[in-house]
Amino acid sequence: MPPSQRKTGTSSDRSKPVYVVVDPPLGIRPTYSLGVRPSHMLELNERITVDHEAITAGGYIWRKHVSGWTIESKVTKPEIYLIAVSDDPNLQNAGPPVTLPDDGTTLDLPPLFVALPVPLAETTWLQYFGNTHFAAYLHGQSNERRRAAYDFCQGLHGGIDFGNTGRNDPPSLVRAGVPNGIVSEVAANSTMYRSGVVRIKIGIFTIIYGHMANVGRLTVGQQVRPDTILGEIDLKEQFHLHLEVRVRVNKHDYVINPLNVMPPAVRDPLLEKFSDFEQHFYSDETWDQWQTPLDQPVLKVTNGKAPELIGPFAR
Repeated sequence: MPPSQRKTGTSSDRSKPVYVVVDPPLGIRPTYSLGVRPSHMLELNERITVDHEAITAGGYIWRKHVSGWTIESKVTKPEIYLIAVSDDPNLQNAGPPVTLPDDGTTLDLPPLFVALPVPLAETTWLQYFGNTHFAAYLHGQSNERRRAAYDFCQGLHGGIDFGNTGRNDPPSLVRAGVPNGIVSEVAANSTMYRSGVVRIKIGIFTIIYGHMANVGRLTVGQQVRPDTILGEIDLKEQFHLHLEVRVRVNKHDYVINPLNVMPPAVRDPLLEKFSDFEQHFYSDETWDQWQTPLDQPVLKVTNGKAPELIGPFAR
């Protein structure tokens, strides 16, 4: 049985909260102490049903469940190992799983989002993740710097762009949309993600919210919730939010499709609104891969290295 379907608990625990692993492997111990050897290790997206009350000990927040004790988060240096699963059945699972390009490892992905970061009603255009027409357009640019804009993610688009025409007054607010996370970077003037960027860490995942204005209200180490305001759509230059999700596995960084860590209840309305996939994804007489939003590859981060381009112009 896959980890996402394996629960540690009984039917009598249904009123108790369920948590999902976001930083594996995560130990189950007979007591709340790192000095005790774990009896079992939990993997990514594995679920446990926990008691309502947590205990803080040894600089960690611990959760008790039927099989023992497991760390939820670290207190002194904010780190998250477990996040709560929504009570709404429509928000409890994400996917599909993804396969890493280096070693073929398959990741069964947890639901990191409970809401879109920008309201769908205020999103007037979209660039999907991966093999997009705009990524192909960049390859034809004479300006080398512009042509290399997507080299860090192998020449494809490394996120989802939530576009806005600038007609909203005031500008659209950008919210975290995640059940729990820790701010790891706030930069009002970013070179790569100008104007402003916020990074939120959730276990082995980092979510990047780029091209925002007015990000100064946040501080590094701050805990965020779904409705935490991160900034605003930049209506002076960028007119969109760039949402990017990275995962670190075996000391390697990858960019994954944000849609893969969104439950269907969050992503399906987006797919329905922007459903003309031929308009979004590049194809020609010799290239017909990656033509739908969920059929996109995991990308390797190549910052500071010679890019390993993939896609229609890397042949």
